[in-house]
This record gives sequence, structure tokens and C-alpha cells, in this order.
Amino acid sequence: MPTIALLNGHAFGAGVFIAMAADYRVQNPSRGFFCLPEVDIGLRIPPPIATMIRRKMAHPHAYRTAALEGKRLGGKEALDLGIVDVLGGMEECVGLIEERGLVAKSEGGVYGVLKRDAYSDVLEGFEVGKEGEKAKL
Repeated sequence: MPTIALLNGHAFGAGVFIAMAADYRVQNPSRGFFCLPEVDIGLRIPPPIATMIRRKMAHPHAYRTAALEGKRLGGKEALDLGIVDVLGGMEECVGLIEERGLVAKSEGGVYGVLKRDAYSDVLEGFEVGKEGEKAKL
């Protein structure tokens, strides 16, 4: 079924990883930042996660701004870069669900398959070797 991350405050580092794993993101427009601080603290974003984040950021400069600059993005900036879908809180989250008919999307039983197909390149990054061992993050 479709998943939504409701960012009602800060999403930093691994919080961004979790938010980007969702299908949709709703961010508070006036409270909290979306930030990948790894560049400033000297940590590598694990390659499969970096691939996932790049694929889900709509604007061509979004990954550069978020990951390579480590910029703290408020709601409006994140929306402008296509990182989040909607600004708001729970009410806007519910509105997104209703407006796009998301509850019904999983009823046909094919949503998960379509999602796996859409992100097959990302999923492949989490497997290493012929044995299918999970990547060490």
C-alpha cells in the first residue's frame, strides 16, 4: 500500500532516509528542517540509500543541494525542490490520501509489484553477490 511520511519537525540524516523510503512526504511549513548533514560530519551515505534518495528527488539540483551541500531545507524549499509533495500537518496528509485515492490503490493487489518494478534499480543496490546477501550499511 502507499506510504506517507509526515514530517512534523526535523528530519536529519537517518530520518531523511526513512522519509525518502515513503511514497509521499508531507512537511510542516513552519517548523523543522529536512537535512542530510553527512557532508558536514564526514559520513558517507550508504550507496543503496543514496540511489534511493536521488531517484525520489524530482528537481535535478535537489540531491546536490541536500546531500552535497548539507543545506537545511525548510518546508517551502523542500517543496520547491520536489522533495516533499505537500506542506502541512495531519489535515493535509489526510487530504493527500483522499485527493489521490491512495487507500484504494492497494486493493487491486498489484501496488507492491508496481512499486518493486519502479524501484528495481534501488532494490538491487541492497543485494550483493549471487548469494543475495544484504548490503552492509
